[in-house]
Amino acid sequence: VTSGIRAPSVGYWSGRFHCLSLADDGLSLRDFASADGYAWTDVGTAITGESGAHLDDGVALQAANESAFRLENLEGSVFAAAVGAGELIGSGIQGWSLQIVLGQVAGPEDVGDIADDGLAVTSWVGDDTWLDLRGADGVARIGHGSFVAGNLTVDDEAALEPGAEGGFDADGVHDAVVVDVDGTFVMFYAGDADGITTVGRATSADGLSWERDAKAVYAGTLDWESVSIVPGSVQLLDDGTLRLWTTSSDGSGWRISALDSDDGGASFTISLGETY
Repeated sequence: VTSGIRAPSVGYWSGRFHCLSLADDGLSLRDFASADGYAWTDVGTAITGESGAHLDDGVALQAANESAFRLENLEGSVFAAAVGAGELIGSGIQGWSLQIVLGQVAGPEDVGDIADDGLAVTSWVGDDTWLDLRGADGVARIGHGSFVAGNLTVDDEAALEPGAEGGFDADGVHDAVVVDVDGTFVMFYAGDADGITTVGRATSADGLSWERDAKAVYAGTLDWESVSIVPGSVQLLDDGTLRLWTTSSDGSGWRISALDSDDGGASFTISLGETY
């Protein structure tokens, strides 16, 4: 790609590398995808801003695998080169401030080979945490740990493994979000199979041993959910409804939406009034 790349940010989800970059118009983020990190395909616009409200007016915080953070604006100018945990920085002119509460708490070296390609905490209930663990083989698994007094300990590197061959989650499981419903842990997670990502569910009495549903609890009903549906967070509403916030794609763009369930997450319907 020789043009249209500004402030690129690379991550790995839904079985592929993604590079999000600011488009030349300053109003939208473009999404490029790659299976190997070398050959990239333009899959379209991920986010479009409002006219006149250019995305490059802001700043972006990026953290490397180290204890110091670096703050840059989207033109690449360094605002703060080495921000340590506990430091408060901000801009009186722009009217914002932030504080890094905690630096790096764990890295691949703390987990082992199963996280050679990275780890990330995706859900937190009490002292319990659930993590994405991705090994050098590229396979995503869900681990369990605890976070107490600023210390993260991983005690189960494979709380949930990829499912059986031919299943909706045979190629990987990741992006777990967990909620406590009347003393039972309910997990919703992204399951990969044959390039498609759908939502699975598993339940547990202790947060360690999980029983998963045999089929995806939500595989999409609309065209723009046809390729990937990834859980982001879950709410237990006052009326007992479980609301699962997801990011969905048809391969050309992304939308944030809410799914509602009145049967404990065994099935979901999309809340059309909560789609962005």
